[in-house]
Amino acid sequence: MGVVSSKREAEEIYREIETFLQDQLRLKVSAAKSGLKHHTEVIRFLGYDITVWETERVIKADIQGQHTKKRSLKGAIALTIPEAKMKGFADKHGYGNWDKMEASHRPYLLDHSDAEITLIYSAEMRGIAQYYALAKNFHSLSRLRYLWIQSYLKTMANKHQTSMNKVASILNRDGYMAVRETGKNGKRREVRLFQLKNVHRKPQEYGHTDDPPFTFHYSKGSELLQRMNAHKCEYCGKEEGYFEVHHVKKLANIQKGVETWKRLMMARKRKTLVLCVECHDRLHAGTLPDVRGLKLGGEPCAAISCQHGSEGE
Repeated sequence: MGVVSSKREAEEIYREIETFLQDQLRLKVSAAKSGLKHHTEVIRFLGYDITVWETERVIKADIQGQHTKKRSLKGAIALTIPEAKMKGFADKHGYGNWDKMEASHRPYLLDHSDAEITLIYSAEMRGIAQYYALAKNFHSLSRLRYLWIQSYLKTMANKHQTSMNKVASILNRDGYMAVRETGKNGKRREVRLFQLKNVHRKPQEYGHTDDPPFTFHYSKGSELLQRMNAHKCEYCGKEEGYFEVHHVKKLANIQKGVETWKRLMMARKRKTLVLCVECHDRLHAGTLPDVRGLKLGGEPCAAISCQHGSEGE
């Protein structure tokens, strides 16, 4: 939150927010991540640096037909990429020495295919580039990209025991790099190496900051849940005790069955049957009695679901 006020007034607003979070939302305020800072200080938030850009440079301007002078930049809030985050990213993935810009290959990727290595490197760079798409200094990722692509070429060159220049010339596809391979179906496919220009960075202008109210409503539950909550055996009609759900893999496994419980499931076109624990045990033992005159489409009960593959299991 940005406040144009004295420090004393800002402290009062901060205490009001802290009280609201604790009393109303039951949330604890982290002392390490919360506090007051002057706009000239850099604020680190969610991996971004929040800064305020200003300059004393004066330019001539025409405002509503009036010729005047104004400062070219005053109080512009910007999100920037911290260099420490890029350095930490390079060190984490083993791209090489950030300070000297000396790339290194990654030995544990040498057993992977060329396409897999390309996909791994692309996924890593795409992740950080997409996350920092809102940064004003997005172009600073080019330093990280240089170390990243050098590490990629070194890894590929080390795998094929050749030079980086030869690998780069082989992978060059007139404007981008890609690995081409033949799939199991005999078709050729192309795996492209990620490029920073692929990141969509169109800014949102005049956007609404307030989210719409929460309008999602939970449904009453699925049919199976309603059958379970009925607390009734769908075979013998018992309404007390413990209940379980008998589940077959597919109806095709029981379509030729003559047992009552199979005909009941086929008639309802359901792969589940809610049974009392006694009926369920007898069903698995093959001693479930043939109930004549059973009403198809009975009500269900609360249960524990068990998966069975074949009709007799």
